[in-house]
Amino acid sequence: RKRQKEQTEAQKRHATLAKLQRAERADRMVHNCKRVDFRIQQAEQQRELLAQQQVAREEEEARRQELIRQIACSVPYRDAIVNARADVLKMTAAAAAHAAQFEHIETARGHHPMFGYDAKTVFTNPAFKLAHALRQAGVGATPAAHDAIMQRITLPKKPF
Repeated sequence: RKRQKEQTEAQKRHATLAKLQRAERADRMVHNCKRVDFRIQQAEQQRELLAQQQVAREEEEARRQELIRQIACSVPYRDAIVNARADVLKMTAAAAAHAAQFEHIETARGHHPMFGYDAKTVFTNPAFKLAHALRQAGVGATPAAHDAIMQRITLPKKPF
């Protein structure tokens, strides 16, 4: 009997404790509902603010594009710009001038590009052979030797 009495008292205490916990939980839920509603309201306001900022950015971009279009229409050479076609194969004057710096080197080498000081490659160059022969003959420094070498090496005209 004593044991049963202790068990019933323990069950009553447990039931009372559970009832108190449920009451505290209900109070917390009421308080939390207020906080959750506040947070939902804050998040909604933030979304609305971001949407308004996005609309403002889009309107500003549209105004900017319209202003650019108006300026472009007022330019006297607008038709030339609109009708311009890209020609990727056309060489610009700057590119042609740069290429012209190296053309005489390529034509001087003939079919034997020189990438170093390899004796076999250097001695197969006809212009080098002529210059070497003229130097060996002792006339390499004369104007006639210079003219002979320059006739062998044709320098291209500059494109500009």
